[in-house]
Order: sequence, then structure tokens, then C-alpha cells
Amino acid sequence: MSTPYRRDLERLRYWQGQTLRSLDARDQDRFDALRRQLHNRALHSTGGVAFGLAVRLAADAQTVEVACGLAYDARGRELILQRARRIAVPAVSSWLVLRMRNDGASRASTCCVVVDPGCSPADAHLLEQDVELAWAPRTSFAPGNGVLLALFGDGALDDTFAPTQARPIARPRLARGETVRGDTPWEPWVVERPDGKGGILSRVVGVQTHIDTSASGFTQIPRYVANLQAQTWDLASAEFAPAFFPSVADPAVDGFTFRLLMTEIARRRYSAWFGTGRVASIARGVGDRLLVEVDPLATFKVGDVVAQLRPRAGAVVRIDAFAGNKLTLAAPLAVEAGVTMLAVANLPRVASVLEVLPEDPAVLAAFTAVLPVKKGDVLQRTADSALAVVDRVSQGKLTVGKPFAGWKTTDALMVARMAGAADVKTASVSPDGASLVLELKPATHGIELGMSLVLLDGDRLPLPLARTPKVTSHNGAVIEVQPVPAAAELAGLARVAPLAADITIQGLQPKNRSTVGLDTIDPFDVGDFVAASDDPAHIAVVEQVNKGKKQLALSTALAVEAGSVIVGVNWQTATTVDVFDAKVPDKVTVGRAGAARPGDFVALRAAGDFATPVPVASVAGKTLTLDGSLVGAMRLDTLAVGRFPRTATVVSQDTDPAHVTLAEAGALNAGDCVMRLPSGGPRPIRVRSCRW
Repeated sequence: MSTPYRRDLERLRYWQGQTLRSLDARDQDRFDALRRQLHNRALHSTGGVAFGLAVRLAADAQTVEVACGLAYDARGRELILQRARRIAVPAVSSWLVLRMRNDGASRASTCCVVVDPGCSPADAHLLEQDVELAWAPRTSFAPGNGVLLALFGDGALDDTFAPTQARPIARPRLARGETVRGDTPWEPWVVERPDGKGGILSRVVGVQTHIDTSASGFTQIPRYVANLQAQTWDLASAEFAPAFFPSVADPAVDGFTFRLLMTEIARRRYSAWFGTGRVASIARGVGDRLLVEVDPLATFKVGDVVAQLRPRAGAVVRIDAFAGNKLTLAAPLAVEAGVTMLAVANLPRVASVLEVLPEDPAVLAAFTAVLPVKKGDVLQRTADSALAVVDRVSQGKLTVGKPFAGWKTTDALMVARMAGAADVKTASVSPDGASLVLELKPATHGIELGMSLVLLDGDRLPLPLARTPKVTSHNGAVIEVQPVPAAAELAGLARVAPLAADITIQGLQPKNRSTVGLDTIDPFDVGDFVAASDDPAHIAVVEQVNKGKKQLALSTALAVEAGSVIVGVNWQTATTVDVFDAKVPDKVTVGRAGAARPGDFVALRAAGDFATPVPVASVAGKTLTLDGSLVGAMRLDTLAVGRFPRTATVVSQDTDPAHVTLAEAGALNAGDCVMRLPSGGPRPIRVRSCRW
């Protein structure tokens, strides 16, 4: 029956009187095993642990104990461990693998002393002698070379790792159904909770209905999945959209309860306030309700949340009349000609420009990367190990304030992400002086053998090194790197971050960022939109704030000079895009009329950041005509609406202190409320009168 060659799978045939040898029996067993493996792989996806094989660290912390059990590898082979076994812990982070003995080179793992004879005689040839326990490095294990039982590293087993479980051989049963549209017996969903006074509070939080599944004939509780089929909502025009949160409760073999948590959630994110309206009259209504008559141009709607606007300044005064650029105030206001600024309605964020510095060498780079790159990450040029810090990342472009000398798009770069950085607990030079020994925290830092590193100080700024250090040894929380930096280079070492070669630069262009020195920077922060008070159509973004020098680094140069005034934007509201045609990028229809007015600007908000702002030229209902192009907008995107406050400069003050002359004609209107903005900040003065 045996032949000089071996076939992987064939049917054996016997005849009467045949002489059988041990090889024939082994062939029969091998063919049967191959058929079982094919069956397991094709029909049951049995790869993983079937039962048992629990792993725990022994009391001596030098060995790992594995309980008896059964598993299947990716080829469908049975991996049977009939007795508990022990295996010595590895020196580096590794996987504990149960595999067929002939699949690995190491067999030392099964040569341990059997501590529990179990139900088998000591001299029995057990099935488990066909398998072995072995350690496989984390980076070299290939699926199919056994079953992973545990992950060991830093002297302990990883509690977050769970072995893959083999799927039991069972036939799934599926059933579906739906209730009659318009005839579903809904009832209130009531939640009870203590009121803190010994009683119970009942609150209706939604609706629920019981779904009968007895016709399906389930014998065990199935996994129910249910959803709601309802009308669609116009989310572009609706200020509030009903939010239904479905859930399945009380599952049983004959049914379940389907619940809807119902609440009203605003789609838009309001940064401050939407608008204001002047109060014309106040009266008391039924039930002591307050009836307020406001200017119809305020565009309030049912469901809006309103509040009394309290200016940040300490004093406001009503304007009784005006002619040209002359105002008549309802009460005296302490002003100084040529110095005092008057603002309408609320205190703007303003500062006087003391100096305008030359443009810095910042570069804007378009890039692609495997993992996200964020502000503060460090770039390294491979050719000369030069380092540069990312100042800002927005819409696929990053800003580098101090770029590489002679930077070209063809330069190969690596990036060190602060998200993967680890703190340096201790640092010392090895006894032979060849390596720098670093103890890192946390112990599971993720820095592996062979990685190149960037060394950082306490402010997360890279330390300039002559050569890039590389990890030459890894033992849990302790790593060794070479070459050893000089003592001066190590001064201030606080963190390390691994470098990854997964970033590509597509384009480079000057950032044209400008820096201005101000008399105060307290009102501003990174990300603010600012403009010159006399030219709000040209907007820049604050990218850096230098508190010590009282300087702002702006994304683009503004037409300002010493003595000019910079003002920060007040966010009014956010609205959604209802209609936008990329072929007509200067027009957009929003979901709410009155969301913006001429002179405002809109900025597309995505992923927590703002795109380039575009001024609003005119408004017709819900359609905004822009003084520029809105790039990349889509229906239901969020548009933030910003507005620069109106300011005016006092030229002179008449004998009557209530009469002042402004430098800007038409800046204020009758009925506006103004406040003084002294250079030293607003003075707290009691509000006497104001008409909105």
C-alpha cells in the first residue's frame, strides 16, 4: 500500500488477507486528520481556544502556568494540552503560543516537570506530546503558526489581551419582522429615582413598546437588533431636530422591549450669542409672564434661548441723537479726545499696535501621513538630522515656524509624534560608556528595538544633537540608545519620542506670517480671528502668543502700523449649509434667515478647526453673497458666523460733556449703547440707562 511518494489526501483501500504495517496505520491516521482539518476550516472557522488554557503568572514570577484545554489553529488542527504546564518567562515582550511541535524550532518549552498526573498514567503517550508551548516576539508572530494564549511584557501578563475563542459548531437561526405602521402600541417610558427627601420622582424619558417574537420558536435568548422607521427631518432648516436613541431591554425567548430615549438636541454649536433686539416695551401677561416687545429685525424664533446681554465694560450710555459724526449722549461719559474709543453693545477685544516686526520665515507644507500629525510634533530631515517643530496643522497643511535650511519637497522626513512620547524617569551612561541607559514611564511605552529617537526637554522642545540616537537594547521599561549624546546635549532631557518615516511633503510655500507687538495681549488666544479696526475685511488668525514679549504671530500680514488698533472677532452663531453649488462658490444658502448680515464673515468649521474666513457682501433671505469663495462646503456642514465690533475714536468733546465728535462718520446710530474703552482697561461704573 505504501509508495515511494506521499500524497496529501487519498482514499485507502484494503483487501482480505492484506499484511498491514505500522506505516499503513499512520497513513490512515494522517488522512483522517487531514479530512478533519479541511472540515474544521471550511465549515466551522474553529481557529482559537475552545475551552481551558487559562494563563497565569506563577508566584515566583519566573514562570507562567498554563491550564489544560483544547484549541484549534488556523489550519483546523487540534491542539490538545491534557495537563497543566509551566514555561519560563521571556526576557523581552513576547506572545505565548500553543502550536504543533513540528511547526517551531524550539522544543524546550515542553520539557518541564509534570506537576499534575491527572487521569493518565505516567508512561502514557499523550496527544499533548504533539504540541508545545513557545514564546514568539511581538513583531515576528505569523497567523497560522499556532494559537496566541497570552501577552507578556515588563514582567507581567497583559490583562487587556483576550485569546481568540473558537466558534462552537452550531446552526444559526435568523428571524425578522416588523410591527404594523401606525398601529404600534407605544406607551410612556417612565424612570423613577429618589428625590432625596424619602420620596420617589417619576419622569417620562421616552416611549416603549413590547415586541412579541414567540412565533419564531427560539429556545434560547437570541441577540435582538431593532431600529425605528420614521419620517425624515429637514435638518438644514430645523433649529432643533428630534433625537431618538433606540435600545433593547428585557430580552427573552418570546420577545423584548423596544425603547426610544427622546430628547431635543440642538444641531448647531453656539459660541456666544445669536443676535440682539431693542426692547420697545415691557408688560405683564397672564400668570405673571413677562411680555417684551422687541425690534422685529431681531429675527427671534420659537424655541430660541434668549438672555439679557451684559456688556463686559462697566458703563454704558444711550445715544439720544446724532448728526453726521456728532453724537448726543443721554448722560456724561468720561472721555479723552484722541484716546478714548467707543464701542457698541459689548466690550470688544482690542489692543494698540506698538510695533510691526518683519515677516518670519515660517513655511506652509502640504503633506500626507499614515497617522495624524498634530501641533507640537517634531520633524527630522534624514539627510542631516535637522529638527523642526510643527506649529499648526489645518486641512492637510502644517505650519513650521522655524523650517529647515534649504527645505525641498524631495527631502526625506521622519516625524516624532508627541502622542507616542514617554517620560524619562532616570538617565545614565552604561559602565562601558558605549550606551545611554534610559528608564521610561509608563513601562508600556511602545518604543521598540531599532527605533530612532528624538530627545525632548521639559517644554517638549527637541534637543539639538549631532547624531540621532537609536535603540540598541530593550528590556521592559529600560532601553539603551547609541551613540551617547554629549553632556551639554543631555541638559534638560525629560522625554523621548520615536521617529517614524511615514510622512511625505507634496508642496512648500512661504507662510507670510507676520508678528505684531501690542500694548496688551490678554484679550487674545491662539486660534482667534483678528483684523485692523478700520479694515475688518482682511482677517488673520492668531497662531502664536508670546506673553513675555507681548507679541502675536498672525497667519497673514495685516495692513497695520504702530498706533493702529487690532480687534478680535465676536462669534455670533453657527448655522448649517442648506444649498451650495461648487460652480458658484461665492453664494451659499443657509438653514436660518438672519444668521448673518452684511459685514459679517463666515468660516467653514470641520474637525474642530476653521477654514479661511470669507466676508459676507450681501444677504437676501437665507442666501448669502460672499466677498470671496467658500471652498469645500457641503450640505449640512457647519458655518460659524463672526462679527467684528464697531469702534470709534473720540476727536473732541464739547463744553457739554455729553456731546462728542468722532473721527469715523456713521460708525454709530441713534439708540446704540456705547462704552468707554480707556487704554488701561474699562473702569467699573454703574449702568444708568440703556435702550436697545
